[in-house]
Amino acid sequence: MSGHGLDWKGTVQFEKHREGDVWVATCPALDVASHGNTREEAYRMLEEALAGFFEDCREHGTLLDVLANRQLATVGESQ
Repeated sequence: MSGHGLDWKGTVQFEKHREGDVWVATCPALDVASHGNTREEAYRMLEEALAGFFEDCREHGTLLDVLANRQLATVGESQ
């Protein structure tokens, strides 16, 4: 992810499971989830949800704080 002087690249784990007739895909580290009729659709919808999550954080200037709160980044004095 790049923008506003921030370059960030990371890896997060995705999980999937069925709930009744739908597939649920989650990113527990960021507390983001979505669903679809197939595994592929659930993952695609999760990608869209994550893109929206990051865009919202960027717009509000909260991305580093959100990542730090989830222990995915360190916010230090030099930043």
